[in-house]
Amino acid sequence: MKKGIALMLICCVLTALLAACSDSKNYNNANNPNSVENVLNNGGKAPTTAPVAVDSTQETVAHPPTPGVDVDLTQFSSKMVFLEVQNMFRRPDAYQGKIIKMEGEMSITEYQGKTYYACLVRDATACCANGIEFLWKGEHTAADYPAQGTPITVVGNFGTYTEDNQMYIQLTDATLEF
Repeated sequence: MKKGIALMLICCVLTALLAACSDSKNYNNANNPNSVENVLNNGGKAPTTAPVAVDSTQETVAHPPTPGVDVDLTQFSSKMVFLEVQNMFRRPDAYQGKIIKMEGEMSITEYQGKTYYACLVRDATACCANGIEFLWKGEHTAADYPAQGTPITVVGNFGTYTEDNQMYIQLTDATLEF
């Protein structure tokens, strides 16, 4: 008798689990553009009309792609921008000569009598930051630059230079909007 009750109890639990795992939504039907069948019929690619997840912590909205820009960081989430900038530091040869567009905040640093201007981007938690130095195209005085922390957009040619036996990255011939 105990074995029969235990067996019935196991069957009830299994039935309940199977019922809970099945959903009223059928993810494998012809009406669902994200179904396995439709993705496979589309050459293994998800449909381009699929909704895009939005990061609710993201502070900026993606802009339309900019013609002539090779790497448009304004198209990325804040997490991806930070990671891509880190990648630029790790693999600068992969970006050499490419036109980069980025949004961030103005960073001004003085070191050994020289002033460096950079576009600073923060990670998603705002605890860490990376910046890319830029050289604004044309003749400009310190008074022409925006104040520290001002939101800016920079577009420039990615390159590297060496100073004090250390390699740095920068955007040259840059345009600056603030």
